[in-house]
Amino acid sequence: MGYKLILFSLFISLPLHAQFFYTRTSGSGRGDSGADGGFYFSLGAHVLLTNSSTADNTFVKERNLLAYGADSTLAYGLSFFLFGASMEYTIYDQMTDSTEVSNINTAGKMLNFAASLGLDINFVKLFYHHHFSSKYNFSNKNASGNKVELSSPTSSFTLEAKFPFGKTQYLSVLYKKVTFDNANQNGADEKLVSTSEITFEGYGLGYGFVF
Repeated sequence: MGYKLILFSLFISLPLHAQFFYTRTSGSGRGDSGADGGFYFSLGAHVLLTNSSTADNTFVKERNLLAYGADSTLAYGLSFFLFGASMEYTIYDQMTDSTEVSNINTAGKMLNFAASLGLDINFVKLFYHHHFSSKYNFSNKNASGNKVELSSPTSSFTLEAKFPFGKTQYLSVLYKKVTFDNANQNGADEKLVSTSEITFEGYGLGYGFVF
């Protein structure tokens, strides 16, 4: 897809711009755990171009969504490593016309809580956020008139590279993938068969502050 090529180009160019900012503002100020250790806390916003579908691409056909939300990370630095936790709240708006995908709209809201592992290397902080809790609430009711919530993902994580600039700001690039295998309707859980597991996968950018 065209947007993936655009975001790949940003993955290549953003570190070069971030290194320029880092060189001009070396000594990243508050929130820099660095090699000496210390606490790291960030608060930011993100936007992702996402696609979603079931594994068989039949029950829920692949469609594009625009995702945007807020996130925070609290970690402690030991040498060049960061250990901590993070939270993400993301709203998904479907961009594909519902008439093109069997009149199904998968817009909704996702909440993730994660254990985070980071690596602080010079002008970039690399994070792997493993979501130990993920839930997705569809904005629209299903054909039976029920609200549906997805949970118990088989795979759920975010990869993030944060590039600091100024004293307390950062830009980031992200890759996020979540696959759900459990659906809840009116309080009743239903295990989804492998072909009906729903995946949300996207690439995006973030901006925020370090305290």
